[in-house]
Amino acid sequence: MTSEPHFPARRLTLADLLPGIPVLLAGGANRHRNFKAFTYPFRASSHYLFFGAPNEPDHVLLILNGEATLYRPKLGEDDAVWHGETATDEELKSKWQLQEVKSIEELPEDLSTLGVDEVLSLPSPDEATNAFVKQYLGRVPSLDEDPDIDLVDAMMELRRCQDDAAQEGVRKACRATVALQKAVLGQCAPGVTEAALKGVYDRHLAENSWQASFQPIISVAGEVLHNPYYHNELKEGDLLLVDCGAEVSGGYAGDLTRTVPVSGTFTETQKAVYDIVDRARAESIEMIAPGVHFKDLHMKASLVIAEGLVDLGILKGEPKDLVDKGVHALFFCHGLGHLVGLDVHDMEDFGDRIGYEEGEEREEQFGLSNLRLSRELEVGMVVTIEPGYYRIPALLSSKLGESLSQYVDQDKLEQFSDVRGIRIEDMVLVTDAGYEVLSRELPTASGELEKLVGAAKATV
Repeated sequence: MTSEPHFPARRLTLADLLPGIPVLLAGGANRHRNFKAFTYPFRASSHYLFFGAPNEPDHVLLILNGEATLYRPKLGEDDAVWHGETATDEELKSKWQLQEVKSIEELPEDLSTLGVDEVLSLPSPDEATNAFVKQYLGRVPSLDEDPDIDLVDAMMELRRCQDDAAQEGVRKACRATVALQKAVLGQCAPGVTEAALKGVYDRHLAENSWQASFQPIISVAGEVLHNPYYHNELKEGDLLLVDCGAEVSGGYAGDLTRTVPVSGTFTETQKAVYDIVDRARAESIEMIAPGVHFKDLHMKASLVIAEGLVDLGILKGEPKDLVDKGVHALFFCHGLGHLVGLDVHDMEDFGDRIGYEEGEEREEQFGLSNLRLSRELEVGMVVTIEPGYYRIPALLSSKLGESLSQYVDQDKLEQFSDVRGIRIEDMVLVTDAGYEVLSRELPTASGELEKLVGAAKATV
């Protein structure tokens, strides 16, 4: 087994932040479907994986003063019959640079020696995992109450900016995601179904031993922001939106979106709107540097989109005034991006505590209220930049849409009826010099993107 030397360094940094304080991190519990032996695919908690431990259910990592002990379930006599041979304690110690490997049955006594009330932990979105931790600590950890808030703050300090090993993991995930995008777009053509393209995506994951970093969006209904379905057949004149990501070994995630014409050529109206979104992407990326506030990037993208829609005649008024009033959010209703790392929305289990700086709160104005990230950029952060344009009938006819309808030229908007949804998403690393676009191998320019459509089918 290959050892991972960066894990001990991370544990020592945790010790610097929480000297003499024991930290208990659960990998997570299996989730069952119908009966106990029928489990959903398992993926351990990112906080647990960050410090180095096997991606297995019901494992626990105890870290104190930079030293780590792994506790794992005691194997049954017939376990090897059903699941094969497992790594020995010595193999695990070597691979993960652990001080000890013990049976989970020894954990209660070890915790009592340390003083259970002194042990910090983190809650999980999974209730079964919370119940598992409660067995040992006598409580479900909390994001907002002592003693666990100190660990929450320490984890944000450790994971908000990616260290060298994490950056390499994110780079690998981004490269894998570029390959996935090219594979799916290469099979795009009229008559192909969304489900068939989902099959292309799944096959490439399996062939490369990758996992999905989230459920992919592969849809001609691009105006549905988180579309989990694959029911449609691609038709001439449609736009296909592909938002997908690969998770590579080590758990790091990719997240990229491209929108392409199913026919291989944008119509005049599609290209006009697409180029506005791409310009918003490019101009907001150009602003990235340490110390720049992410909200300023969002506002820049919003202004570019408002300017473009005014130029097309879809919106009426001064672009800056339209953005101040939130009119642009009728067509660009989500935030510009989010952090990426071991999770595709990294550490969003911490809620706005990670996305917003201390003292900042979400704004109430529609659009700005959906901003996931609103803090100053730091060297080592990896963020997505993903502006979009969406024609959402339910939004345009809502009370909000009606209140802002005076700024929308409905007749002109109807001329762009073949544009339902466009999103363009890159992954960007914040550097000392400014930024590095990690996804630069996947083009965004409309002319270059057209060349990827159906490319694989054309070579068959």
